[in-house]
Amino acid sequence: MNKSTAIHALIGALVGAIISFIPFSTVIGGALAGFLEGPDNTEGFLAGLLAGIFLFIPGLGSLLFVFGFLGFGFGLGGLPFEGLALSFVILSFIGFVVALYTIGAAAVGGFMGAWAAREYPEQRYRLRDTLGFSTDSISTDSTVTSAPVDADPAVDPIDSRKAGDVRTETPRSETETSDSPDER
Repeated sequence: MNKSTAIHALIGALVGAIISFIPFSTVIGGALAGFLEGPDNTEGFLAGLLAGIFLFIPGLGSLLFVFGFLGFGFGLGGLPFEGLALSFVILSFIGFVVALYTIGAAAVGGFMGAWAAREYPEQRYRLRDTLGFSTDSISTDSTVTSAPVDADPAVDPIDSRKAGDVRTETPRSETETSDSPDER
C-alpha cells in the first residue's frame, strides 16, 4: 500500500461521510476509492477497505462515548455487574454490526470501483486529472497522436488516420541519395 492509496481512501471516506444520509453511502465511498485506485481488483478492494476504516472511526468514537456515558471506564458504580455485562455484550454486537456494514460495504464498493476503473479507463483518467492526480503515461485526448520515434517524417499520422489507411514502412532503395554528411 502506498501513499496514494491512503489519499484515495480518504477521498472515498469523505464522500461517504458527506452523503451518509443515503443508504449504503459506504459502498459509494468505497467505490470511489477503488475507482481512483485503479483497475487492479486487489488494490481497489484495499482502498475501499481503508475508506471503510476511515468512515468507521467517527462511529467508533461515538460508540466509546456511549460506553463512557453508561459507566464503562468511569467505574462500576452505575450498573450492577449483570447489567454491565449485558450492556457490554449488546453494545459490542451493535459495534460489530456497524463495523461490518461500514468497513465491509466499503470494501465491496472498492472492488466494484476497481472493476469500473477497468471498464471505463478514460473516465478514470479524466477524474484523476480533475482532482489533480498525475495521470499515467496514457493520454486521454483522442485528437492528439504521437508518431513513433522511427516513423517517416513525410507521413503525417493524423492524415493517415483520417484517410483510414494503414501505411507500412517501405525499405529504402539503394538508389536514393542521402542528405546526411556521414553517409556521403
